[in-house]
Amino acid sequence: MVTMGESLNMKPKGQMTGALGDEGITGELFFALQNSKIEQNQYLFALIGVLTDLRWKGTIKDLVSSLPSKGEGELDLPGMRNVLSRLGYTTEVYPAERVKVLTASALHIAKDGEATIIDPEDTIPRHGQIMFYEQESHTAGRPPQTSWLHWTISGLWPQILTAIIASLFINLCALALPFYTRYVYDRAIPAHSENALIYLGGGVLLVVLFNTVFRNVRSKMLTYAGSRIAYLAGTESISKLFSLPLSVLLRSSADSHILRFRDLERLREFVTGSFATTLLDAPFIAIFLIAIGYLGGYLVVVPICALIFYGLLIPVLSMAEDRAMRISAKLNADRTSMQHDVVNNIRDIIGVGMEYQWLQRYSQTMTKSARANREYTIISTLLRIIARTISAVTALATLGFGVKLVFDNSITAGALIASMMIIWRITAPAQTFATTFSRYYQLRHSADQIDRLMDLSGENLEHSLVSPLKGLPKTIAVNRVVYRHSPDREPALAGISFNAEEGQIIGITGPNGAGKSTLLLAITGLLQPQGGRIMIGGRDIRQFQPEDLRSWLGYMSSDERPFRGTLRSNLLVGKPDATDWDMQLALDKAGVPNLVNELPEGLDTLMYTERGLRVGHDTQQAIAIAKILLKDSPILIFDDPIFHSEEQESNFISTLNDYRGKRTMLIASHNKALLEQCDRVLLLDHGSAVSFGSIPKPENNTSAQ
Repeated sequence: MVTMGESLNMKPKGQMTGALGDEGITGELFFALQNSKIEQNQYLFALIGVLTDLRWKGTIKDLVSSLPSKGEGELDLPGMRNVLSRLGYTTEVYPAERVKVLTASALHIAKDGEATIIDPEDTIPRHGQIMFYEQESHTAGRPPQTSWLHWTISGLWPQILTAIIASLFINLCALALPFYTRYVYDRAIPAHSENALIYLGGGVLLVVLFNTVFRNVRSKMLTYAGSRIAYLAGTESISKLFSLPLSVLLRSSADSHILRFRDLERLREFVTGSFATTLLDAPFIAIFLIAIGYLGGYLVVVPICALIFYGLLIPVLSMAEDRAMRISAKLNADRTSMQHDVVNNIRDIIGVGMEYQWLQRYSQTMTKSARANREYTIISTLLRIIARTISAVTALATLGFGVKLVFDNSITAGALIASMMIIWRITAPAQTFATTFSRYYQLRHSADQIDRLMDLSGENLEHSLVSPLKGLPKTIAVNRVVYRHSPDREPALAGISFNAEEGQIIGITGPNGAGKSTLLLAITGLLQPQGGRIMIGGRDIRQFQPEDLRSWLGYMSSDERPFRGTLRSNLLVGKPDATDWDMQLALDKAGVPNLVNELPEGLDTLMYTERGLRVGHDTQQAIAIAKILLKDSPILIFDDPIFHSEEQESNFISTLNDYRGKRTMLIASHNKALLEQCDRVLLLDHGSAVSFGSIPKPENNTSAQ
């Protein structure tokens, strides 16, 4: 048995910079956690102990970036399981009293939160929870040709089964009050049996309380399942997007990616909403039909006929509603897109005198959208009116037919009243189905969209197939690289070749559209060339794990903007375990030494306000540079850094000279002062290399060509 305190005192057999060792964790991890903004508690120490026991080989960055920062709440048991899932491990949690035998090490969490790793030979505690953990098997993943959503839901079968069983008891409990009412009218009142009323009333009250408990259990199970599906689908979707090649991502617009996340929210709403509850109650309608048949005999024919009518009308009207909704949604999206175009381009529209033409186009779009919305509203309202009418007619027919049966002495008045109380248990779910069945088509569409995303092939490789990056020389060799954005376009890169020796600064210049950004993206592995090869440290970059390659490179794009969040969270993207001193030093090198003092809340100032970005373009550029410098990668790549002041440019040049010989740097730019600092310059034009060589330095009184 190993407590968390003991596991944290273990020393690794072999030092691994930035990773957990074979028998413990390095002091580097302690330093990273101590200087980071991570809330430290028992679950954090438990997580470290579990990773130590699993001989985890990941990096400190992987771990620190997976943990919640201060202000996001402390790490708890579900959060710890989510972190382990992201790191490639599966977990299962059981009450300790249910665990009879251990076949491997496990984590015991006591009621007071104290965590202990227990081994098979240890005595199993009888209180608290026990979490089992193991490496996720690649062969145990989702089988081929299997829907990702179905596979994920199958993992929640215990919760779903519990919800189904709870629904069974909920519907059985619902019969107590009608049968009690029948007894009151048929037996108790004629016999003046007050004692029986009291005793049976107490029993019915107890059943009602049980009904409340079962409803609470079902609600918790559905809420957990919905939240779990939303979490897994959300994290898997983001992970899948990160794993896709940039060329695949660029085929879809940002709006289409946002719609995928709306599909995830639709899934969560389905599981936790009224439609899922109705779906669980639907099979138990048979219980109420049997009850009415027992109480009213032939009276059961009425709700059966109502269900037949619902079954015939629901699919037809729901399909019509779904079609109308799709048309309405498309036209509303067109209207919104046009509104964005007007707002974003209003200066150009007014400048060329196109106001009338745009107003005409917008008026036509609004007309189509309004008509589609009207048709959808009419069909939707008609569906609800028909559903309510069927329910009302069913109740009225049940009452009328029941009265006749009472007159014929076929049933008692109490049985009729009880049947009327039960009838809504049949019509209410059917009516809910009728008014929400179109969500089934939306859900199916959302599930298909998610499955298509999950089925896309990512660029990640098996770890056994990749070469380690550590210890490689900081050299770059580009050999006859060819890249086309699409088969019908001219090559953006037409046989480019050049070398960057360790510690050199290489400039890349040329007119707009020459291929500078495309070349840098190819070197980072974000674009895969159709021909040639790119070598880093003497090895083809296709040998490396893409994520590892980009972690080893520092890349700043030409249009990089701060993320939503604080200045701190933006800078920590480059180095999650960076200290405040590290961040201030990076900002100094980027030319904005006073930025932290100028912001109202320093590093914790939000970058965006209601009116947009808090800082100007020059500061945005400086933050982007600071983030790359903070990452401290062996190879730094800058795509067209633009400076709005001589001081900022001078600071950046000073930083380049400080890094000269220590880092290999590529800089795509038109800036003469920057190019003069480069050891060699590659001149591009229309995707071809025009020249590659050194340029005269400023002291020679010549200018860069």
